[in-house]
Amino acid sequence: MIKRFDKRGQEGIGGGFLIKLIVGALAAGLVIWGGYMYFQTVTSPVDVDIDLVLMEQSCSNFLVGGTSQYCAGKYEAATDKFVGCVYAVDNLGLVIDYASVSPSGSKPTCEGKTGTQINKEICLKVQLEKGLDSFEGEKIYVNNQLCSDIIGTPAADEEIDEETEAAEAANLAGTGTD
Repeated sequence: MIKRFDKRGQEGIGGGFLIKLIVGALAAGLVIWGGYMYFQTVTSPVDVDIDLVLMEQSCSNFLVGGTSQYCAGKYEAATDKFVGCVYAVDNLGLVIDYASVSPSGSKPTCEGKTGTQINKEICLKVQLEKGLDSFEGEKIYVNNQLCSDIIGTPAADEEIDEETEAAEAANLAGTGTD
C-alpha cells in the first residue's frame, strides 16, 4: 500500500518526535531550576553554619548583663553577618536556660520592642563598633536584613536633612515678614 503525503512531502508529526520534545523540555526545565537554586544558595545572606553552642554561651553572657544587653545582643555568624539573640531563640531554635542566667528567671520581653526595633539597635551597635567611616550598611546583614534597609543610608538621610533645613528656612523667612 502506498502512503499518501501532503503537498510538502511530509507526514504528520510522529509519536517519537513528541516524546523527544517533552523529554527535552523537562531537561531544560531541570537545568533552569538547578541554576536558580544554586544562585539562591550562593546569594543567601545568612546561609552559614551557626554554632548554636557558642551562640547560646554568648547570649547567656548578654543576659547576665541585663535585659537591654540581651535584646541588642548579637553573634557574628560570618564576616558582616550578625544574628541577634532574640531572633535566634524565636527562629533558629536556640535554647537558653533562662532560670539559671536571667535575673528574673524568665525570658526577657525586651520592653515590647519589635524585631525591626531590635535589628535597628544591633545595626547601630555595629556601626558604632566599626566607626562611621568604615561602616558599610549595604554589606552588613542583621537577621537576614541589610543594615542599609534597616537604618537607611547616610546619603538618603543627608538629603532628608537638607530638605528639612530648606523647609525650616522657608518657614522662618515667611514668619519674619509681618
